[in-house]
Amino acid sequence: ATGALAQQAENSNSKVIVIENEEQATRYAAQDEAIANLRTDSARQLSGGKYADALKNARKAVAETESLYGREHVRFANALTNLAVALKLNGELVQAERTLADGIKIRQNTGDLGSNMLLADMSNLGGLYISTRDYDKAQAVLNKALNIRPKGSDLASASLRTNLGLLAKALVQSDEAERLFKEAITIKRALLGDESVEIATDYNNLANLYVNDRKPERALELYERALRIKKARYGDDHPSTAITLNNLGTAYLEAGKLDQAEQNLTTALTIRERKLAQDDISIADTLSILSYV
Repeated sequence: ATGALAQQAENSNSKVIVIENEEQATRYAAQDEAIANLRTDSARQLSGGKYADALKNARKAVAETESLYGREHVRFANALTNLAVALKLNGELVQAERTLADGIKIRQNTGDLGSNMLLADMSNLGGLYISTRDYDKAQAVLNKALNIRPKGSDLASASLRTNLGLLAKALVQSDEAERLFKEAITIKRALLGDESVEIATDYNNLANLYVNDRKPERALELYERALRIKKARYGDDHPSTAITLNNLGTAYLEAGKLDQAEQNLTTALTIRERKLAQDDISIADTLSILSYV
């Protein structure tokens, strides 16, 4: 709105922005665009494997969103969601948990109940609890999310099934984990087709389960599918591609195919040493597996 009094408030707890003239409207629009650009840059850097740069931009976006909208606005919750993703990929899992939990509280307080973003945040928070082996908390938040939309066939519901599958895998409930991973793949195929990077993640998860269950031959085909998708999406020299190469090498090792194992693990190691910090734990993981080969 220009040249007149305007108010923007998405809920009763949001900061009210009063625009009284065209100059203020222009300044507000510029601030809003700057925040959007920061979030876009952060997402692009995450996709390109530049995790530290992405984290800086995500943090700046959070600060500027707070300044413009306040801490009780749904847009601030959206900025926190993006920050949590960047924190996780930078290995700051505890801070990522806290950030997602703060965003969830904001969404609940602002009446964002049942939305895809709330469901996705709860699912991701459960995933973070799994990463830190806090399985009781993971169970609680994931079950609460499942109760919101028990039979959903959208992407948020697919993500929820993925994280429920990871929890079942951690609790050595292999049949349940397999069922949940396959359900997630079915939903994503229907919505995204067969070549989406989201499906590649579930191929990886299901293949990891088969490797754990000493079924490496069943895992190999899934890893190969995931690798083809990730190379097409990210290129040959990306940390996400290295994850699948590392997993593929592990499966070949379990299957006794040592030449293929060495080839894939060496390629993964080269990518990780070039793209990640020298003390990154994933480099040590690849070196450890390669030593067995």
